[in-house]
Amino acid sequence: MPTKERKVSLSPNWLLKRKRDSFDLYSIYGERIFIPLSRDQLSFRIVEYIRKQSQSVSDIFAYIREKHGCSKPIFTNALQSLIKNGVIVIESDDGDSGLSKSELQRYKWQLEYLAAYQNFSLTKYDIQKNWKNSKVAIIGLGGQGAIIAQLLSAIGIGQITGVDGDKVELSNLTRQFVYKEKDIGANKVDVMGRELHTQNSNTNYRGIKKYITRLSEMRNVFQGQDLVILCADKPLVAIRDLANSVAIDTRTPYIAVSGSWIGPLCVPFKTACFECEKAYLRKKYSNYDEFMKMLAKAKEMPRPSFSFRPVISGSLIALQAAKFLSKVMPVEVLKRKYRLDIDMNFSFERIPRNKKCKICNDKLKG
Repeated sequence: MPTKERKVSLSPNWLLKRKRDSFDLYSIYGERIFIPLSRDQLSFRIVEYIRKQSQSVSDIFAYIREKHGCSKPIFTNALQSLIKNGVIVIESDDGDSGLSKSELQRYKWQLEYLAAYQNFSLTKYDIQKNWKNSKVAIIGLGGQGAIIAQLLSAIGIGQITGVDGDKVELSNLTRQFVYKEKDIGANKVDVMGRELHTQNSNTNYRGIKKYITRLSEMRNVFQGQDLVILCADKPLVAIRDLANSVAIDTRTPYIAVSGSWIGPLCVPFKTACFECEKAYLRKKYSNYDEFMKMLAKAKEMPRPSFSFRPVISGSLIALQAAKFLSKVMPVEVLKRKYRLDIDMNFSFERIPRNKKCKICNDKLKG
């Protein structure tokens, strides 16, 4: 049975203003605000042809080639550019989604957003299923870890492992909104499991009720995960080294948060690991090693907090995790880390991979 050709149409997220020799596209909900298309552009001709009715790609190309003359590669590039910018979308059939009726209803508006990232080999349903099939471990269910778990469950991540040895305290409630007064004294991993099941019963949850202090314990957390998110800060410094070592050994991507810094997301043997980052920071700061030794000796890191900062940073970490697991969205912290504060200041800093890194150099890849 021949495969049914998919059609493309103008995205419903745009208002189209027709002028004599151009289209002006105004975004209603999308990320782009305004896109002008002039008559001399191939993109204009494509939008002109499909603006009233969806068309198959072969029909669009036949029309463009007949009316204006155009090679297939040039046409394809113009079409892909319009898709990438969210101007046109590739239509998908709910009947072929591979999702249940309940899932289609639950993720209805999310799927509309994902339509902007479709291509001819990956539908919005495929992206949703990538999340559904993903396994994520979150080490530390405090201010950032808690909101990350809630957001990833909400979008449909299939399995979440929560790791924390803490119990809920009164001082947590200003910034860890999953926990309530009635939960004081209860284990965070247990409360998180209860709340995630209430939020999205499609997410399978596993709780590990302990602090991670040994390599074997860290290995148990990483085993079988598609991504690990490190939000814990105990034992200071050492936990990041433990996570980095196991990530490289098991080839498991992970992302860490440190203060106001997010990332970089480490993809073993492709992007910088924590040891690479330390080598970079040693060159940047002459007293880096002294500072790290002092930090390692501290019993507890000072952590003044204001509700909004962990919510903002946790949301951004969850966003980067979701993008990475989608397998199609751009990830902003793959080769750099991101710093933000509640005064709306932000900056990126590129973290280069160290080719001589003792943990992740290519000779150790095997």
